[in-house]
Amino acid sequence: AITTVIKRVRFAELIEGLSRVTNPVAEWAEKAREACTAQLASKGWLTQEFKKAINSIKPHGLAELLAEPEVAEHLETQPQELKDAVSLWKRDFDEVADSINERHLAKELRESKAFFDKVEKSPLTDEQARAVVCFDNRVLLVASAGSGKTSTMVAKAGYALAKGYFAADRMLLLAFNNDAAAELRERIKERLAPLGLPAEK
Repeated sequence: AITTVIKRVRFAELIEGLSRVTNPVAEWAEKAREACTAQLASKGWLTQEFKKAINSIKPHGLAELLAEPEVAEHLETQPQELKDAVSLWKRDFDEVADSINERHLAKELRESKAFFDKVEKSPLTDEQARAVVCFDNRVLLVASAGSGKTSTMVAKAGYALAKGYFAADRMLLLAFNNDAAAELRERIKERLAPLGLPAEK
């Protein structure tokens, strides 16, 4: 009988501990989902800095409790919303964000195909279009001569403007010499102005 009482007390303590820890987890999961939606809408990409910020507010303390079989069983009886929150918490958020970015990329490649086909004289290649859609804060693209770097820069500027990610006067395109800069300036006006984008800014 004493053993049964001890088990019940221990179980009650574990469940109390679980509710103390799962509330912050549920709040974090909701914030993370809302933040992902807002970030994609405003900036078009879940950046390295964004992932770091979400990871920095991720609650701790649940892993030890979930290692207890009684707690894991009890969690299965909880509302689906809580189980989903715990499931998100258990995953590596960087991988979650990368998966969201991949889905966003695929969606944009489909939905913005008309833009990618007409922004330059020739339709953008798949590699160029992917480079245009990716808006992580620091991106390095390595491309050979004549591979369409200027076209990609023009398209990326136009895409950012069309999506409202950045104002025209907050964007700077750089080239390594005056001739390349002049060509870039001309191509921006020639290709973006007809699309109704503020190329002159």
